Amino acid sequence: MIIGLGIATTLGFLLGLLVGETAFGERAVMPYLVAINAMPKVAFAPLFVAWLGFGIASKVALSGFVAIFPVIVGTAAGIHAAD
Repeated sequence: MIIGLGIATTLGFLLGLLVGETAFGERAVMPYLVAINAMPKVAFAPLFVAWLGFGIASKVALSGFVAIFPVIVGTAAGIHAAD
């Protein structure tokens, strides 16, 4: 869980900066992120297990996948709110 959170924080912060700072990120990247976030996260569990196996990698990937979207939204909102 901690490894997934670390990966989600790093990637989420970078994607949040992209979305918050650039018009390209807001127009091109954000709609895809919203569409993926709207999908049920439990539905991705079998995909991660099929792709990565039953080991720790699938668990890290799923925890990172669940945790990345709040980080992206929070970072982008913070960038938009700052002068």
